[in-house]
Amino acid sequence: MLPRSGHAPGHLRDMLCEAIEYGYHAPGEWWEYFDTEEADNGSGNERDRAAWGAMDAKARARWLTAQLWNTTDIVPRMYLELCDLEQGMTYAQVVRRLRRTIEDAPKPSGRPPIYGEPMPLLHVNIPRDLMMRLNTICDREGMAKAEAVRQALGLWVGMKSER
Repeated sequence: MLPRSGHAPGHLRDMLCEAIEYGYHAPGEWWEYFDTEEADNGSGNERDRAAWGAMDAKARARWLTAQLWNTTDIVPRMYLELCDLEQGMTYAQVVRRLRRTIEDAPKPSGRPPIYGEPMPLLHVNIPRDLMMRLNTICDREGMAKAEAVRQALGLWVGMKSER
């Protein structure tokens, strides 16, 4: 099944919010919510319930984040505040951050890494001609990288539209 796009069913959105709240109040990670009795009722039909029951907490968390991966619904303010995230973020933006915390990594002391963690840079494939222009702009102009990227992208888009 492909990840949902656009509006997601309420029970999936609610499940993520419950997991975020659990992670904030519990001493463990947000995804450990899926080991609780409340999360055992997470799936609808018989076939899904059998598959859900066979998954461990991390697998359930991965499944849920995959279901919300392209969802454009906005996460309620309360849950974004629990994660110290910007207001107005979509479920897709939040689950992309949360997904990184599921993978096996050394557990930091204190709160789980999602809370207050700065968002890392996106890794994208930049065409070679654009990258060369970006390097030239940075070297020649001495601009901040963010401004140079914006300017280079504008130049690249302009070049593409001229062709």
